[in-house]
Amino acid sequence: MLLLFVIAACWKLIGSDKVVELGPGVMITDAPKQTTIERVHAFDFKNYQITPLTSFIIKAKVLSKNNYMLGRESDLSPVDFALGWKNMPDEAVLDKIVIT
Repeated sequence: MLLLFVIAACWKLIGSDKVVELGPGVMITDAPKQTTIERVHAFDFKNYQITPLTSFIIKAKVLSKNNYMLGRESDLSPVDFALGWKNMPDEAVLDKIVIT
């Protein structure tokens, strides 16, 4: 039973990402919107003090994703996303680039 749990956990962390293809010509017309937070309120998270400075709204396609489990950076950012908007979700554009 423990072995099944370990396999399921590994699959969830590294192997179950599904690629969504939107097709050629598909665009996301809205650009991200970022605004400064007027009244900053810091908070504690996992022995870190976080001070949010801006808020943002984004409609985008996830172009790439990496999971991090080791190192200090993974405490705060266990997942790294590359996002695309405007013409970046267009499969004709994505076929011509490599994201690393």
